[in-house]
Amino acid sequence: MKNRKRLRTLLTVVLIVGAGALGYVGLHSWEKRQYQVSDTAEVQTIQPDETPETIRGTIRYKGTTWAWSDQIESYLLIGTDAGKTGEEHTQAYQGGMADFLMLIVFNRTAHTHRMLFLNRDTMAKITLMLPDGSGIATARQQLCTAHWYGGDEQQSCENTVRAVSDLLYGIPIDGYYSLNMETIPKLNAAVGGVTVTVEDDFSAVDPSLKQGSTVKLTDAQAYTYVHDRYDVGDETNRSRMKRQLQFISGFRDCVQKLSEEDSGFLVKLYETMQEDAVTDITGKTYSSLIREMSQSKDEGIVQPEGKEKIGVGLADGILHMEVHIEKDSLFV
Repeated sequence: MKNRKRLRTLLTVVLIVGAGALGYVGLHSWEKRQYQVSDTAEVQTIQPDETPETIRGTIRYKGTTWAWSDQIESYLLIGTDAGKTGEEHTQAYQGGMADFLMLIVFNRTAHTHRMLFLNRDTMAKITLMLPDGSGIATARQQLCTAHWYGGDEQQSCENTVRAVSDLLYGIPIDGYYSLNMETIPKLNAAVGGVTVTVEDDFSAVDPSLKQGSTVKLTDAQAYTYVHDRYDVGDETNRSRMKRQLQFISGFRDCVQKLSEEDSGFLVKLYETMQEDAVTDITGKTYSSLIREMSQSKDEGIVQPEGKEKIGVGLADGILHMEVHIEKDSLFV
């Protein structure tokens, strides 16, 4: 029973890694191991009175400086849209947009983990990297565009990490794991098909996905359901994010069942997706995260609040959706 229970917990990690192509930890994730320090920039007096771990950095907000320790780790999951990958990119590499962005935060002292699900249209400071990886110019654009810049897949991911970290007041991000959205059919096939209740109107895209019906998704339908936005429902990314979370939930249920039937399924699933991943997370770190996930409390998924409006921040002459985060929602 203990091994079976552990497998149920471990499947969450595989889901997260496997669903990076799909896809609300706000800064509250630091709550149980935060140290409130003086209002000056120097970290000197720490409260409450206890032996601190190594302090990695600070966040200053509304006159108060907060420090976080080396017991807090965070990892960014990136699901990218169309873009040249593998041998195709050579000198003509162009990164795809980061359509799915989820940050996982581990508090190793409190033994908790929480996830922050970010809207791709969130306005943030983006570094406008050149193809050779250089460039110091920045612009305020949609968060998804950070992956567009860079000379290769790794640089695109690193630029995305930089943008997310800056959005969250400079918190350190310890690693990234990225999959292209085109791997969704492969994920769906690996678990024998995910079952969902269709929430939106797909009649203009795939009439077989009838709104309100419960469907075991084919591999092609899985891609449409999680990826498509135009001509689907209200066409907003917010609605697509709901479908992504719905797919993740169904995927998790499938993994749980298959793990109970085959104790080696988690490893097989990880290996199945390994060749498609772009990551700087080593096998040793991955094993450590699996252990931490299996032993820590899941504090859920948080989505920061924000105001939506149509704007021209991308400066391409076309109107695009912009989400302007309400900063206070990151400190709930």
